[in-house]
Amino acid sequence: MTDNGGICIEYYTLYEKPFICIDYKEKIHNADYHLIAETSIEEEFKNTFSVKLNISSLKNLESNIKTILNNFKFDRNKLENFFKSYSIEFNGSAKKASDKIEEILSQN
Repeated sequence: MTDNGGICIEYYTLYEKPFICIDYKEKIHNADYHLIAETSIEEEFKNTFSVKLNISSLKNLESNIKTILNNFKFDRNKLENFFKSYSIEFNGSAKKASDKIEEILSQN
């Protein structure tokens, strides 16, 4: 369960479990966000993979969770296609990151 933050991406990707977004308050740190016409990757991810509940639905949370768990089916292809649409690749990412760190350290 999350608010409107982006941690849901990591949670869903790592644990392959459903998540609920409590929709009650915008979480905006950029005062000029309205100048960008595109929807954020976090919002697109939540729209694609989450179950959104309004804060007024919390009184039925236990029932909602049971329903969500009973109906959930993780779809790896859908997740991979989502990341591909944003040109995000994880294959060999740990190796690429360590190589980049070594490169940076060797320059100092």
